[in-house]
Amino acid sequence: MLKTSRDWGLPSVTPDRERCQNPWNDGTGDDCDVGICAQGRRKNIFPFQDSADVMFNSALLYEVAVLKVYAEPLLFQIPRDSAEYLEAKRLLKFLDYFLPLPTEGIAQSSLVREFVGGSCFNV
Repeated sequence: MLKTSRDWGLPSVTPDRERCQNPWNDGTGDDCDVGICAQGRRKNIFPFQDSADVMFNSALLYEVAVLKVYAEPLLFQIPRDSAEYLEAKRLLKFLDYFLPLPTEGIAQSSLVREFVGGSCFNV
């Protein structure tokens, strides 16, 4: 089982990336992290973001296109009777706006590599 920021008691600041890295298999019995990540952001991040001394936005223009390759198959696995089904469907509709981008052209030093594999950093 992969460790996530939630396993260490930290809020997830990269829920979309984390969802691809650790798809709803964290041993808690929850169907997936889709709703949990959203709840965590609303509780632990959004109320405090205006009072932060510094903010670093690590989003990359091509990030969603790269993550689509990994996220779509996982989101399609969520059963219709799951409480997370509507959120998964919404995310799938959002992903339809992007063409999938293979990781072959992504530099090994790119932050995206930390979530899809092939990073040159030892963490």
